[in-house]
Amino acid sequence: MVKQHAPTEPVALRGPHRTIGTSHRLDLPAMHAAYEAGEIPPWTVNDDCLFTFNAIPGQLRGDAVQVAVQPTMLVVHARWT
Repeated sequence: MVKQHAPTEPVALRGPHRTIGTSHRLDLPAMHAAYEAGEIPPWTVNDDCLFTFNAIPGQLRGDAVQVAVQPTMLVVHARWT
């Protein structure tokens, strides 16, 4: 979860061209291309929290969490810029 700077309407990207919400950012072709290429995970924004859904294979370790955070930060960048 990443705390956002301000609350927003609920939005989500759950699959190729499967979106929830009405934000204009959901229409960005680059965001869908990044999702389809596996560069960003499925995500949801609710109020001021961004949640991503990352599969972490094997045992949960600190380095695995750091690897999972990288695509989450790509979502933050794509979502708010």
